[in-house]
Amino acid sequence: MIPFERLYGVAPDTIKKHCIISPMNESQVFSSCGILSEHKGVLFRVTQIKNASIIIPKMNMLAGDCVLGLRNTACRNIYLFGSCGAVESDLFGEILLIKKSRNLESFTCMLKDKKRAGVCFPDKKLLKDFSVFAGSGFTAVDCATVNSVLLEEEYLPYFRSNGIRCVDMESSMVFSAAASAGKRSVAVVYVSDSIRVKPFYAPLSGEDIRKVYSAKKLAAELICGYINASKY
Repeated sequence: MIPFERLYGVAPDTIKKHCIISPMNESQVFSSCGILSEHKGVLFRVTQIKNASIIIPKMNMLAGDCVLGLRNTACRNIYLFGSCGAVESDLFGEILLIKKSRNLESFTCMLKDKKRAGVCFPDKKLLKDFSVFAGSGFTAVDCATVNSVLLEEEYLPYFRSNGIRCVDMESSMVFSAAASAGKRSVAVVYVSDSIRVKPFYAPLSGEDIRKVYSAKKLAAELICGYINASKY
């Protein structure tokens, strides 16, 4: 077995009860929560804040391994934090809480066989508790975890017919890995683009940049607020 400290840059007994998975390496947005230290492993970076460990995978595809590796640590609750793309532009700049995620993680399956896509879920109690805490500060949606940005537009009819309102590259992996590792998970994401109207490759206006940053900051504050108030 590969030593935990080699992968994460910290000893396993330093991992906290609450872990924030941040594939976009946005730990600085949590600076108001009090950053204590930063560490770098072969596959993951760990930023310790007052009441949580923020873990940054080196690549999106490692999000599942990142969570699985926490199996024998004190981690209990996992919060996926990052950006996503909206199927329709009305969600641009919004904060989303993912109710379930369609598994389209395989590029080959996306290319050839939509029917094989399964569904992964966050922890029911953590989702409910976080929803109550956040109040009206978010929209709860169904998501699809995809492995091809080039196929997203082609998939729009599929997304719409299946009630999928956003796409990301990590949530189904995080949900399934957390369940396997005996951890609770939830995904709190912000919309940074929309597939057809404001695609990921198109430059954003100054107003849109401010809108996305505001959503990102508020999402981070909601996670920190929930963690600080949590009894679990």
